Amino acid sequence: MLYVLEPEVAGGFGEHTKILEHGDEVLQAKHILHLHYEFEGWLGDELLTTHPCYLVTERVADFIQSSGCTGVEFGKVQISMSETFLELKPGVTLPSFKRLLPLGSVVLDGDRYTNWSGHDVSSNEKSELVVTDKVLKVLQPYISNDCIVTALQPMDNRQGLKR
Repeated sequence: MLYVLEPEVAGGFGEHTKILEHGDEVLQAKHILHLHYEFEGWLGDELLTTHPCYLVTERVADFIQSSGCTGVEFGKVQISMSETFLELKPGVTLPSFKRLLPLGSVVLDGDRYTNWSGHDVSSNEKSELVVTDKVLKVLQPYISNDCIVTALQPMDNRQGLKR
């Protein structure tokens, strides 16, 4: 089974984010050369987003890696806290985060999928995060506050795998 995850948005691009010129092409994760994520608030989920990027806490990245999940790499992310965050959450210490980079691919049409690469972590042309049961099981204890999980169905009987 595949799922689309819509994680908590706890912030956005900070001033040090570096974006590759992409002309008329839709902004995708590959265009973000350096991600600086500035927190505005945080409900505590350990999977976060600012379109088209995803980040997870270092411990969740370690759990995903040790579980043998395919189709994912982790990169560096620069973290900062806005003045608003510091006022709303005085004394909060943020954990270490890593950028989650989906390597798999899938085509979505509503809650249906096709042309799935077979990886545990994938994204589509809109940079939506798609994961398997295996990844969802790893993530569930850490995304309970504000992550929307939507189950997907294959468009055909071949489970949507690329042939």
